[in-house]
Amino acid sequence: MSQRLVFFLLSLLGAPIASADTINLANGDRVSGVLVSVDGTRVVIDSEWGGRLLIEREAVQAIETDEEMGVEVTGSADIEGRLVATASGEQGLLTAAGDTREIGIGALGVAYPR
Repeated sequence: MSQRLVFFLLSLLGAPIASADTINLANGDRVSGVLVSVDGTRVVIDSEWGGRLLIEREAVQAIETDEEMGVEVTGSADIEGRLVATASGEQGLLTAAGDTREIGIGALGVAYPR
């Protein structure tokens, strides 16, 4: 094996595995980073390139998370699950049981990391 190949393979061992949450905006843009919080008025995400961003809820179409979160959905009890975008691009929730529910961004009250 060449020295370059050995160096490349060893460098992969030390590379961090990045996980990122994604905010899909109504205008088609996407913002990636670590979701900090969601409340009735805004979404807060820490991005590598822009620092902490506060995004007004009206500008958000859907949120996608890599990790399970505690989620308050209007009209139901708190649920744990991953926020996902459904096939139609709307806000969905993937529960621990593996079921995806389309909830719509308007029904998402609060989301917080577990």
